Amino acid sequence: MHELIFKSETPIVKKRGNLIQFRGRGDDYCAYMEPLKERLRQETGMEISCYEVWHDPKNLELFNKLDRGRYAPRFRAAPATRHPLGSAEPCLSVRRCKGVPFFYNKKTKRYICGATTYGNLRAWAEGETSEPNRPPPVSDLPVPGPPEEEGAGNVFGQFIDSVKAKGKEVMDGRGKDEKEEEDA
Repeated sequence: MHELIFKSETPIVKKRGNLIQFRGRGDDYCAYMEPLKERLRQETGMEISCYEVWHDPKNLELFNKLDRGRYAPRFRAAPATRHPLGSAEPCLSVRRCKGVPFFYNKKTKRYICGATTYGNLRAWAEGETSEPNRPPPVSDLPVPGPPEEEGAGNVFGQFIDSVKAKGKEVMDGRGKDEKEEEDA
């Protein structure tokens, strides 16, 4: 008997899991979800593959494809309203989330839009019923801190303060001039 030998022209790539997250670098809501994803990994061993979409066009293309959904209607421009360059691409697509974080389970086709609770994230990951738009409690959401006191990060705030101070000087000056005229 002869032994069959298979040769692959392409290298073997490790298959990614069924759980996907699309995120934006520097997004507060994506950062909020990191400890919940780590907890999920520690408790269940499930890994969520992350794709950054704000700086990577290929990841953005995949995000747009999954965000539209399989059954979302796609509308094409009528010939009278076609793009001036004659593009036949869809002019409008119905999207579910339109933002990050966006979680997608390839096995169940379920998704979650935005930050969510740990219980909802775990149910989604385990293929159980989950809510696509269940936000975490408001007290848990990230709150932006006070503006920086110094440096280039607060140039606009410094400009506003200087305009207010000049306006106050002008108004105070007007009051003095009117009072002097009344006394005379």
